[in-house]
Parts: sequence; structure tokens; C-alpha cells
Amino acid sequence: MPNPIDYTAKKLRAINEKTEKSNRNPKSKPGPKTPAGKARSRLNATSHGLAGRTVVLPSEDMNEFIKFSHELVNSLRPATPAERELANNIADGYWRLRRVRTTEDSLFALGYEEGQGNFTAGNEAIHAAYTMGKTFRNHSNAFLNLSIYESRIQRGIDRSMKQLRELQAEREARREREMISLLRLRDFNKMQNLPFDPIEDGFVYSPEEIEVEARRRDRRILAEEAAKLAFNFAEFKRRNEKLAA
Repeated sequence: MPNPIDYTAKKLRAINEKTEKSNRNPKSKPGPKTPAGKARSRLNATSHGLAGRTVVLPSEDMNEFIKFSHELVNSLRPATPAERELANNIADGYWRLRRVRTTEDSLFALGYEEGQGNFTAGNEAIHAAYTMGKTFRNHSNAFLNLSIYESRIQRGIDRSMKQLRELQAEREARREREMISLLRLRDFNKMQNLPFDPIEDGFVYSPEEIEVEARRRDRRILAEEAAKLAFNFAEFKRRNEKLAA
């Protein structure tokens, strides 16, 4: 029985060669005209979907993908369009990695159907191990191709993750610098009994956001002081009263 993965690869090569020929001679064969034909045409080269641009294949559950992608993207906490794009790339990559593992399981299951497990062994564990070994040996090229796809997808995920973390670190550092300046301006105006409008100084933060940030920083300073006193409330209270006197 021919290797189904190798057969698919040959079929894809044939499709690619045909596509390249059509591109060189666009008038030799017109493309599909109907919406259904165009939809089928877009899916011609997505038989395994590991390297194609189509993330969700017709055989997969779109609702499951949306739930999977939504949860993963939210866990990465993107805050800008660029960060969301990278987070979506990461989610797409992990979805494809799931497909790689499913395909690997399918290859081993295929080995049983092809008769790789038609022998007698001492126990089920030995039988399963030998069957998997024979399947891997007989389809080594398919597993190699699968490993190549997996490595390529993982590299894409790692690259997008690195870019996302760099953007987030840059954004957080910029916000910290802006907040330090804002709080100083706020305190400077408060010292003079003057109102403070951050927009006048070129900042996009609202006065409410600045006040929330100021209270958060004050609480953090107090918590650090309390930690130095081992959270001894009586000692903490005496120290604050002494400083206020």
C-alpha cells in the first residue's frame, strides 16, 4: 500500500507545478468563475494545513478554534494592534501544532490498519511498542516531514513570542517613564494649588487614571515599609505617627 503522506506530497508537487505553469501562461486555462469554485481553489494546497495560510481546515471545528484562539490571545494580554497581531500569530501556530500531533497519532493508527500489528507478542505493551516501531520504520519519511513542519511552526511561535514580549516591555517602560513625569507634574501643581490637566502637557492619560496610579504607588510604598517591620501593625502605626509629627 502506498504511503499516504508521500502520495499527498507528490500530489501537492503536481498541483504546484501546474499552478506555476498556469502563472507563466495565464491565458492557457482560466480560473474558476463561481464563488464555490473560487473557494475550492483557495483550498487546493491545504490538504494537510501545516504550512498553508488557511488556519482552520474544512474538517475542523471553527467554534473550537475561536474558543482556543480567544483564550490564548487573552492570556498573552496584548494592548495594541501590533501586539494583538503577534498574539494571533502565536495562537494560529499553537493550533497548527495540535494538528501536527493529531497527524502523528493518525500515522500510528494507520500502521495498525495496514497490518503493522499483525503479530503475536508477550503482552499488550510490547505489542504496541513493536507496532509503533514498525510503523515509524515503514513511514520514516512521513514522520521526518512532520517533524520538519513542527520545527518550522515552533520557530514561528518563538519568533512572534519574542517580538510580542519586546513590544510589551517597551510599552510598559514607556508608560512607567510617562507616569513618573505625570505624577511629578501633578504634585508640582498641587503644591501651588493649581489644577492639573495631563492633556495640556501632551499626555493621553485621564486625571482619573493618574489618581488611581498615584494611590497604587502610595499603597505600594506603605506595603514595603510594613514588610520591613515584619507587618507589625503597632510598630508601623508608631513609625507613621512619628514621621507625620
